[in-house]
Amino acid sequence: MPDPKIRYGNDYRIAIGIEHSYNAGGTEAPVGEAPSATSWANLVVLPGVLEITQNNNKRDTKFKPQSAVPHPYSELVTTKSCTATYTGEFGLYSKILLDLWFNQKNPANGIYKMQANPNTTPLSAVIYMIHNDSSATPYKVDKAQGCKLQSLVIEGSQSSGFIGVTATFEGTIYQRELSQAITGTDPGMELPEPALFGDITADLAFGAINYGLESFGLTLNNVFTADGTKYANSRYPAYPLIIGYDGELKYTALYNANGNEANMDYLDNPEQENIDNITIILRPGTGQKSLLIKTYSIATALDKPDPNNDIFKLNYTGKLASKSNDPIMIAAYDWSET
Repeated sequence: MPDPKIRYGNDYRIAIGIEHSYNAGGTEAPVGEAPSATSWANLVVLPGVLEITQNNNKRDTKFKPQSAVPHPYSELVTTKSCTATYTGEFGLYSKILLDLWFNQKNPANGIYKMQANPNTTPLSAVIYMIHNDSSATPYKVDKAQGCKLQSLVIEGSQSSGFIGVTATFEGTIYQRELSQAITGTDPGMELPEPALFGDITADLAFGAINYGLESFGLTLNNVFTADGTKYANSRYPAYPLIIGYDGELKYTALYNANGNEANMDYLDNPEQENIDNITIILRPGTGQKSLLIKTYSIATALDKPDPNNDIFKLNYTGKLASKSNDPIMIAAYDWSET
C-alpha cells in the first residue's frame, strides 16, 4: 500500500466562493461569528486544475556582513502575495468567474457589462484546494484569500473540441495545509458538463456567418493600481483598486470572398468598430442553455488568407473599444440552473 501522506496530482477539489468582505477568508459573516466562516451553499466546485504560487518580493538591505559569505539579512522580504491560476472547461459552473471579473454578482437582466466605475460593487474570492484524504470536517485545504480576478480568458478551437477557460487571480497570501471547517452538506465532486466548440454559432465582422469558425479567444483584463498603492502600509495587498479594463478578441475563420477584408482601412481605424457575436451553446435542443458574447473591437491585426493552406483562412485580432456602446456584453440570463 502506498503511503497515504504522498498525494497525487488529482487528489483534490477546487472550491471557490465570493468573500463577504475583501480578505475575510470566508463566504459569510453572520452576526457574532468570525468573518472567515464558510458554507458549502456559497461555494462552487470547479472541475479543473488549480496552481497557486507564493510571491515574495525582496529587496537588498544596507546590512554589511563584513564577510564574503552571504548572510540572510542581506536580502529581506518586503511584500507578499500569491498568484492562483485556474484552468478548465467552460460550463454553467463558470458563471462565478464572470461574476468576479465584471464585479457583478447578479447583473441587471442577466447581462454583464463593464462598469463606468469598476469599484462600485467590488467582489473578491476565497479559493480552497480541498484534499480528498480529509473527507470529514475540518477539511485539510490549501487556501488563497483576498483573491481579485486579474484576467479571464475564454477560448475554443476545433482541435480541442471544448470551450476552455483560464482565470488568473492575485491573492493576499497562500496558506498550505490548513484545517478549514465548511458548514452544510458536502456536494462531493459532480461530473462536469462542458460546452463544446462544435455547438458554437458566430456572426462575425469578417469571415462567413454561422459557419467556418476555426478558433476564437476572448481575453479580459482588469488593470489594477501600481504596487506602491496596492500594498499601502502593509506587507500584503491592502485592496487593489481597478483603474481600467482591457480586452482583446481573436478568431480564425474561413475567408469570406464577399466580405470587407479588402478594405484595409479597417486596420486600427478608430472610426470603424467591428461587431462580433459568438454564442456558446450548452445542451443543444430541449433545455438548451446559451451564452451570447457580443464585442465591439478595433482591428489591430488582419492577416491575409494563406494560399498555401488547403482552404483560405483569415486571422482577426481586435482591441475591445467603442465610442458609444459597451465594448463587451455577455448575456448570461439563460446560463444558469435556477
